[in-house]
Amino acid sequence: MLHACLLPLLVAPAGAAAGDWTVLPLPSLCAESEAAGVPALDDGSHLVLSPSRSRRDWAENAPLVPSDVLDLLRRLGRSTGVDVELGPYAPPLLARGDADQMEWVRAELAGLAAAGARRELAYRAWLVPGRLAADELRARLAPDAALPETWTQWSGTAPSGLSVAFGRRTQRAFLADYEVNVATDSGVADPVVGTLLTGTTLHLEGARVDGGRRVHVRGLLDLAQPGELERFDPHSPDLGQLDQPHVRALTLRFSGVVAPGELLTVEIAGAPLDQPEWTLFVGAVGAPEADADAEHGWALVSHDLLSREGPRLEPFAPGAGLGGQAALPSLRPADEPTSAGALAGTADLGAQGSGAQGARAGRVLPLLHRAEHFTLFAATPESREARAGLERIVAALEAPRLRTETITLTHGALRLRFPVASGEPTRVLVGSERPLLVDYHTEIAPNTWMPAPVVERCFDGLAWQGRRDARGFHAQAFESRTLEVVRRDRQEAGLGAMQLPTREVHEGAATLTSGDTARLWDPGAAGDALTVSVEAR
Repeated sequence: MLHACLLPLLVAPAGAAAGDWTVLPLPSLCAESEAAGVPALDDGSHLVLSPSRSRRDWAENAPLVPSDVLDLLRRLGRSTGVDVELGPYAPPLLARGDADQMEWVRAELAGLAAAGARRELAYRAWLVPGRLAADELRARLAPDAALPETWTQWSGTAPSGLSVAFGRRTQRAFLADYEVNVATDSGVADPVVGTLLTGTTLHLEGARVDGGRRVHVRGLLDLAQPGELERFDPHSPDLGQLDQPHVRALTLRFSGVVAPGELLTVEIAGAPLDQPEWTLFVGAVGAPEADADAEHGWALVSHDLLSREGPRLEPFAPGAGLGGQAALPSLRPADEPTSAGALAGTADLGAQGSGAQGARAGRVLPLLHRAEHFTLFAATPESREARAGLERIVAALEAPRLRTETITLTHGALRLRFPVASGEPTRVLVGSERPLLVDYHTEIAPNTWMPAPVVERCFDGLAWQGRRDARGFHAQAFESRTLEVVRRDRQEAGLGAMQLPTREVHEGAATLTSGDTARLWDPGAAGDALTVSVEAR
């Protein structure tokens, strides 16, 4: 409160004399980052049967706090002989000195601001109905050309390591279930409102690699459209009707590495949607790192790809009686995160976490600041040498993960072709979902009891996932189908009417190397063959 009251007195007017306090802006690295847009459907389900479904945390703390900025400026000032006076606290960031000193501190803050701007990644994406080659897309993107109305174009920015969301999602509420509560002589069935999620969304998460010259991209494309809405009556005096919506969807997780002018391409044909054929193009551009010899320059060595936790795919099961028969297990990236401290230790950046100036083994330590997902280096000779060492370590660790392969899945009329980066988990879900009332539990209390319905999600379709590691590309899949759903009335079931599905499922798995094609299962009475091929991109 005291700072706020004094602020008008401390801001220097134009032409202020040397020695007056001046308020200076903090660099963007001191700001929190928060991705906007709808959350990704990480579990792959478009039916939310319980309101307790968790959401991903989209906010990230500021990588620098104001005290870090003060510390960096003070240490750099001592090392370069600039005796500018800085306020003891921030914000606001206060400085005073002569004209040369103030010019110096402004230049250093501008360098920090420029380093923060280089963390920003710019994305462009196009979703086109039908098949289209990348060269055809580029030809249609002339400045004076108008895109067809059926094309969808997205653009946006996000800091390296954070996600950006495009598209639109529709949420429809439906009466999904009843939560039964009983007590002595009484009981009540509380309605449980579920949510049907449909629409077209694209989530992208990029990381600066190769010194900012390329971008490692993770993508999740979701195409979902609603089907018919059925109602099921349990014919129980304690329960009302249930809504049972249908949804058809295709969810595809891809990844890859792009340089400026390059595009990741996803091709879809034979999807169970009104529009069965689509082509998705994704481009991402970052800024290469600053010249190591630039005066007042601050180099920012990013290691988001190495230090951040990658996506962990949750188990996915067909549900409705097949939960124990088949499922895609949890899948995470092949590489564990490497902390900034471990990278600094490998590169021998000094014993102190902030890279404090001092002598160690007869040498001057570099002036740097180690954040969670990047390291800042000042433009001093020792820092340039240390930066080069860290860049070599980061490049060596990144190199195996920058390899991108193209996966082709063929299953009957369905054909998918998409990129996957080495070590990244990928997953495809194609089919339909609906809820079914498959069982009852009995809630009992003194002098009363009530039936409690058991509602499960029923997935019919293809579920596939894969990941490359040092041994090869491992793929596994299952296909589930519902042959019929038999209704049992309350007179037959006792507690209430229920739905008894007859379902079948089959699974397959294979390990491939680049250039291989494998069949996860053969065609037959159960359905079409599933073929997977892997080729170098």
